[in-house]
Amino acid sequence: MTVKNMKHNTKVYTKEDTQAVFPLGGIGTGNISINSCGHLMDFELFNHPDQGFTPPYTFFAIHSHGKDIKQSYTKVLEAEIPAPYHHSHGFHAWHYSGLPRFKDSKFSVKYPKAYLSLEDLTCPLEVSLEAFTPFIPLDADKSGIPGVYFTWKIKNTSKEEQYVSLAFSAANLSGWTGKKDYFTKPLFENGSISNIYKAEKYGAILMFNQEISELSTDYTEMGIAVERKENQEIHYKPTWQEGQWWDGLQDFWNDFSDDGSVLDTDNLLCEGNAIHKSPFVISTLASSQVLKPGETTCFKFILSWYHPNRIKSWYQNGFALDGQNLSMHINPWLVPDNLATQKEFPNKGQIIKNYYAHWGKPRDVLDYLVENRKELEGYTDSWIDNWFSSDVPSPILEAVSSNLSIIRSTTCFRVENGKFFAWEGCFDQEGSCPGNCTHVWNYAQTLAAFFPELERSMRETEYFDELSQEGKMNFRALSFLDGESDDYYPASDGQLGSIIRVYREWLFCGDDGWLRKLWPKIKSSIHFAEKHWDLDRDSILEAAQHNTYDIEFYGVSTHLNSIWLAALVSYQEMAKKMEEESECLWAKNLAEKCARLMDEECFNGEYYEQKIEDVNEHKYQYGKGCLSDQILGITWGLLFGLKMPINMNHIESASIAIFRYNFIKHLREIANLQRGYAFNDESGLILCSWPRGGKPIIPFVYSDEVWTGIEYSVATLLMLTGNREQGIELVSKLRNRYDGKHRNPWNEPECGNYYSRALACYGTYLAYCGIIVNLPNKTVFTALDTPGKYFLITGQGWGTLCIKEEQGKLSYELISEYGSLDNLKIVLERNGGGKC
Repeated sequence: MTVKNMKHNTKVYTKEDTQAVFPLGGIGTGNISINSCGHLMDFELFNHPDQGFTPPYTFFAIHSHGKDIKQSYTKVLEAEIPAPYHHSHGFHAWHYSGLPRFKDSKFSVKYPKAYLSLEDLTCPLEVSLEAFTPFIPLDADKSGIPGVYFTWKIKNTSKEEQYVSLAFSAANLSGWTGKKDYFTKPLFENGSISNIYKAEKYGAILMFNQEISELSTDYTEMGIAVERKENQEIHYKPTWQEGQWWDGLQDFWNDFSDDGSVLDTDNLLCEGNAIHKSPFVISTLASSQVLKPGETTCFKFILSWYHPNRIKSWYQNGFALDGQNLSMHINPWLVPDNLATQKEFPNKGQIIKNYYAHWGKPRDVLDYLVENRKELEGYTDSWIDNWFSSDVPSPILEAVSSNLSIIRSTTCFRVENGKFFAWEGCFDQEGSCPGNCTHVWNYAQTLAAFFPELERSMRETEYFDELSQEGKMNFRALSFLDGESDDYYPASDGQLGSIIRVYREWLFCGDDGWLRKLWPKIKSSIHFAEKHWDLDRDSILEAAQHNTYDIEFYGVSTHLNSIWLAALVSYQEMAKKMEEESECLWAKNLAEKCARLMDEECFNGEYYEQKIEDVNEHKYQYGKGCLSDQILGITWGLLFGLKMPINMNHIESASIAIFRYNFIKHLREIANLQRGYAFNDESGLILCSWPRGGKPIIPFVYSDEVWTGIEYSVATLLMLTGNREQGIELVSKLRNRYDGKHRNPWNEPECGNYYSRALACYGTYLAYCGIIVNLPNKTVFTALDTPGKYFLITGQGWGTLCIKEEQGKLSYELISEYGSLDNLKIVLERNGGGKC
């Protein structure tokens, strides 16, 4: 617990903040979550989301006593269960709801660390927890470890010695079926084994199933461990004793509450009653120490898991594979009732490994986590120190750090060759909308900065796996995993946005060889766009444009044409590097003409409209509407330092108009006939408004909704055009909605939980600081001109940008914390014609 005091205090949640649920886990490993009471929940370890699944009897508990053992204190290490309490059969025993708990809790997060303190006036101890999975920007491997550190800090606040024991009980999920019997008793497959393992630096219980093949997609292992420490004793109870009903819990609690020990005892007497009888494997690992008055100690527990195999398909529910044998999955009812998951793909009879399996089985992972704790925690703390000490408004820091959870949620995964894949978001038991969707991931800025190798993997998939010979890009990447391409309209915004993102990746990493490898594909893609979307060859696109609203815009929409413009300017810069003068000139001429026509034909004196003769000729248009995404491509262009050949006065006017008309202070004023994401007195940015009238009879889908990804994009635009206060207000009001009572602070849903569009949030940080990384030129541009400290990350390292003022002059210094920021020059410059 070495994190320094931050300038920005993280919000503190209590047990009443029932929506404050924080996911723990690495990139592509699956997650477990902890809530504001300290309850472990939502174990999502089996290649798919599993919201609501809490394994039976998986919890921490504490026991203490002084000289008089009869005056002991034994409680679950959680706050009391908050209301509501209604269930048809009450809380079942596997939720151990009747066991005593602490009166209150305080919970906070500085990503990736969760901090919990438990309070009870009758407790002779001060109790707190720090839980995290290592997080090291630029190191996707070490940020993708399937394990969690749980460090319990205990202080004896009484006036006498206390014998203190902490116990971690966990269900052996290697044989978990997901089923329960009539009395809701958890059911397990036969063959689950939990073995004691005593290593030099830790003690552990390792869990596996001897009757499930290691080639099966159902194969799972787990491990729980506690690090050895002088004066601490480790106790093992590898298998709870199982008679019938809830005998095992009774036996454990009798044992632990008596004196704090847990004994590896023989089976309980069984009278032959078959009710509730099933394979049932719960294990407990405990550690104890005598604490003098005022003395403090830490109990360091670790949980790890191993679920190595997945079906070579996006969809994991409904079937299981054992070698090449396909069978119905043990949880067939989890398959959502929709067409996508019912479709059979050619690759569905194949197994592929999860990338994180290279860390090995739980014993290997526990070895690594114990042996390398100092390094892993050191870099994690360094990231926390640098980020939360930045002189940037708290709502921006909170937005970016909170949404880092998306990258390590079940939205994202990696397969054995390192390829990175991502859904748009997640349903409760299945991914939501597959295929690295280009028109959604367009918005995301965070992954590209924090883990550029993963973002570049997505570009490689788009151009090498999903681009036809003609230059059409599939906006959903199905080819590698499902064995066939997605034969659908190309998404105009996604295909053109990928060109801009290649430029971003090149700027951020400075890898000319990588750009050269993609270059022929990029050329094919951009010329396809001109051929198929610019039908009259006037440089502006007007053909049907499939886009992120899951419909087609017709006529001249600046939503698409601003992206086309930024793609052309990006292409022009890359063509210079590739020394292709003719391509550079072609792009330059088209960009200038496109920008002129956008200004002449679409700017109405206040903002940009859709140019279309009859807005009701086609359903789902916006016409004279003020679209929040009307100049989305300009936002990206300015963010990456492109000199956009468009009237910047018009751009500034449009950004203010979007804020004026679409940012609603009290959403009860809006009649939203679509999906609901914000309500009543809450503030939010709707996708479109019609301040000048002309709303279509059937406006485009989602037009009245509030999407955080677009709110972040508009906030970015506002700051890029010199309207910092409005941009910060937008981010602040957005984050106020995610307060732990009404919504989860670490989960901003759209079409699913942990929705990827919300990763647009990092753009707000870049825009506020005016930072543009240009590694090809070994330069970092910034608009910061006041003393302070700011987090800076490039493709080669991260650390702190320090600005000092001495005798009226500013000096800029880069301090490396990971990798290297050496040999980079800092240039104070306004952003690409913008005003940030």
